[in-house]
Amino acid sequence: MHKKKYDKTIILIPSYNEKKNLEKFINNLNLDYNVLVLDDSSTDDTVEFLEKMKIPFIKNNYKLGYEKNLIQGFKKILEKNIFETVVTMDADGEHPIENIDEIMKFKKQLVIGNRRKKNRIIEFLLGKVFFMLYQIKDPSCGFRVYDIKALRQIDNFTNMNFYLIDFLVFLVKRGYSYSNFDFNNPKRKDVSKVGNFLSIYVKYLRILFYVIYKKIF
Repeated sequence: MHKKKYDKTIILIPSYNEKKNLEKFINNLNLDYNVLVLDDSSTDDTVEFLEKMKIPFIKNNYKLGYEKNLIQGFKKILEKNIFETVVTMDADGEHPIENIDEIMKFKKQLVIGNRRKKNRIIEFLLGKVFFMLYQIKDPSCGFRVYDIKALRQIDNFTNMNFYLIDFLVFLVKRGYSYSNFDFNNPKRKDVSKVGNFLSIYVKYLRILFYVIYKKIF
């Protein structure tokens, strides 16, 4: 039996219609790590691919959206009570596998990836604001490491549909230790699955407004 590199760590990969991108890196990932793909009711052949490759997954009966899909995955992991660390990675290939070993070296309750290449100007601006307020460089990055004790706070958290950026603030304000992890990321070539251009920018503007004024519009 193949020994996992991190027996007490599981990688959660939220995914929606990402079969092509999943195929590019899942073969290098599945033997060395515990993995759970959170399929948000994809309409492509993602499930067939995962079944063929024997990759553990949860398929939603209807689309939940990024945040609720990920939170549902968190709660499934917490129910199992066998892991000490949870890593989240996006399914679009923007988080290279070779960075997993490096991000795992940080002995913090929360580690947030910092993409050296941002996809949108609004993400760059958000990072500047967050660094001034919380010393977090890239709050919108989905490449994160959660200590299981910090992750248990998800039950006390009111989801505001902000890519779980508000959950980072929630944890930081409660004194959990955290670090940034800088990494080089390939720029996504296909269309983002989290929304269209306008909806994404409106969402980021709402996040900025919330962070600065502690209000939601």
